[in-house]
Formats: sequence, structure tokens, C-alpha cells
Amino acid sequence: MNSFGTIANTSTIRFERMCPGPAERVWDYLTRPDLLATWLADGELELRVGGYVELHFDAETVGLGHARSSPVISGVVTRCQAPDTLSFYWTDAMTISNVIFELERRGSEVLLLLTHARLPKSVLPTCSASWHAHLDILEEQLHHRPSSSFPVLYESVRLHYEQ
Repeated sequence: MNSFGTIANTSTIRFERMCPGPAERVWDYLTRPDLLATWLADGELELRVGGYVELHFDAETVGLGHARSSPVISGVVTRCQAPDTLSFYWTDAMTISNVIFELERRGSEVLLLLTHARLPKSVLPTCSASWHAHLDILEEQLHHRPSSSFPVLYESVRLHYEQ
């Protein structure tokens, strides 16, 4: 599969990534604070509808991607069906948008679908490049490989999403 995200419309980006299974392990990387911090951000998720989401991005990622003006993203869980679906509102200083993670079992692998919707057109390219880089790091974690540098990964795809 193509690792580049697909801009579904003027406010939505969608990624598809094949990950080593089982789905429960991928789910843990999406939801457990210790594992979430290895690829996305430090934070906490209350795994229930109405639960609180708070993600604290590393200063290295601030200014490069979607968290440019605020290193903290907060939100509310809107769907939580372990280990298949997690969605929440994503709120920073600039926008309120929706993030949806869906996991589909494919034999010994898992198809991870990430949809980030309701993004302002002005942040779609940077948010897309940021997600791309974070998902690359997640794949490295799931394959037990050393993690690449977020800024290097981000810069390697930024122009693609800006075009």
C-alpha cells in the first residue's frame, strides 16, 4: 500500500498502513500512554465515550506540524470499541477536528486506517505531513526497529503534501 495519505476532500486526510498484528497490540500503541509516547505524544486517553483526551507533543514536533501554536491537544472520545475503533475530537489553539483510528484484521497483519477530518484547508498539508511522519515512527515501533527522527521524516514528505 502507498504510505502517503489521501486527501479525501478539502478538509480530510486518510492514511492506510499495514501493521504486524495482532490487533490488540496495535490497539495498545494507540491507547496506552507509555506506548503512545513512543510514536505520537505523551498523554492520556480515558477509553470510554465521553472520556478525556490530552496529548502533550514534544517541542521537536511543535512548529513542524499540526501542533504549531499549541503543544497540547485535548479532546473527548466519541467512539471506543476495543480493539477496533477509537475516535475523538482533536482540539488545539486553531481548530476542532475529528480523528478516527480503525483496525481491520488481515490474517497475521492489521490494516490501520487513520482519518483526520474537519481540518481547515490552511493546515491540511502540515497536518498530513505530520501524521505521515508519526505513522512511519509507529510502524518502526511495531516492527521493533529504531525510531527515525520526526523532523527528518516530516521534512521528507512535507513538499508532497504541500503540492
